[in-house]
Amino acid sequence: MLKLSPYIELNELNELNELNELNELNELNELNELNELNELHNPMIYQNISDMYAAEEKVRQNLKALVEGLPDDVTGALPEGEKWTVAQIVEHISMVDEGGGKICRRLLSKSQADGKPSDGTARISSGFVEKATASAETKLEAPDIVQPRTGRSISESLAVMDGNKERFVGLQPLFEGVDDTGNKFPHPYFGEMTATEWFAIKIAHEARHTRQIAALIEKIKS
Repeated sequence: MLKLSPYIELNELNELNELNELNELNELNELNELNELNELHNPMIYQNISDMYAAEEKVRQNLKALVEGLPDDVTGALPEGEKWTVAQIVEHISMVDEGGGKICRRLLSKSQADGKPSDGTARISSGFVEKATASAETKLEAPDIVQPRTGRSISESLAVMDGNKERFVGLQPLFEGVDDTGNKFPHPYFGEMTATEWFAIKIAHEARHTRQIAALIEKIKS
């Protein structure tokens, strides 16, 4: 994102013109970032497991860039018509992130025991893609188990996610080395899913809520 230099030596009119231009560029950059998030959570774009880890990293960096350093009057604000604050959304993301990681570990352990090798391809079924695509713009109610209720700060939730990430990175050799198509665990909305599909949903979930947070911040500041 572009930042204004503190040493701009222009007359007031030129300063205003430059500010307007920079604001337009910033808005364009933010739009591009949100469009990029839309692409990153599309399960049809993943060719291999390394693509998924790269996408997850990009989504996480976008989330952190958006929420780190936000003042309390923004993170705790609840505008009319909204259900969760920014802090509560980030807490919810951290809870789903942790739960999804545990499910993936359990499924991959079973697949490892099955002994079927894989070549690192991201095997995602067409049925899963159809369901995920159809739900992209549908508002889904979070199950009670992942409803935010601890009152964690954003920094605390991000710390939880950092810990989740360290453990999840350790799963990459299993994701790449074993065929996980024979073991599934049910998702409340998408049905039976493999570890790779749970991984894809984990990325999509975080990207979706990052877009939600961006819109909520805009609403709070307007």
